[in-house]
Amino acid sequence: MMRKWRSGTGLIISLGLILAMGGVTTLALGSGSVARANEAMKVTICHRDANSNQPYGPKPIEVSINSVGDITDGNGHGTHTGPIFPATGADGKWGDIIPPFTYGDKSYPGMNWTAEGQDIYEDGCAIVNDEKANVAVITTVFNATTNAAWAGTEQAGASAYDTSRVVAPSAMPVPTGTVTYTFYTNDECAGDGSSAGTKTLTATGTVPISDTKSPLAKGSYAFKATYSGDTKYNSKVSDCEPFTVTEAPPPSKTNV
Repeated sequence: MMRKWRSGTGLIISLGLILAMGGVTTLALGSGSVARANEAMKVTICHRDANSNQPYGPKPIEVSINSVGDITDGNGHGTHTGPIFPATGADGKWGDIIPPFTYGDKSYPGMNWTAEGQDIYEDGCAIVNDEKANVAVITTVFNATTNAAWAGTEQAGASAYDTSRVVAPSAMPVPTGTVTYTFYTNDECAGDGSSAGTKTLTATGTVPISDTKSPLAKGSYAFKATYSGDTKYNSKVSDCEPFTVTEAPPPSKTNV
């Protein structure tokens, strides 16, 4: 029987472990290979989320190996057992996707590290429901002082907020759910960024604006919007929306 779920497009991340600095030797990870590391080692995993619209969250997470079960006290992510979403285990939950690794004389075999699990892992832990429709998320940065679209000539001390639209392929049904805005102090949406608010779509599908960020110093910034998805539409992350703030001119001098 054909599965109704498949891995979707998302952030492409390399298979393997994200390691802390200092005395670490790694081997390329595949279905049967592992990595050895010191106590500072960390691993990137697909962590199960309570939201079935984003069963592994909006992105992968990096955790210490000490938080993975079967390595220390049997607690942690290693106990988040269950099959790959949408299937669920005896507790009604699905399991984490964790790559295999070794730690000292102990080995962790990985969890849900099948071909399907690795495919989801490579796709940034994103899963798309083939029975749902896809949407586009379009963002525009605004000047909070003028409430006009960002012009690029704004000077240090300016304020900004982001706007977004969830564009469905048809007028009905109206998208529901939330949009989470993220603010970045660079123009590439690099790193985790900081929250600019999570907003609930209105009954007409309109998305409220983000929180205002101010005052902004000279430099490069960006916003990104993540739509949660609902029972009819898949989740979606917008493109990065960069903008810049210029340096304020020096105060003019008056000669008497």
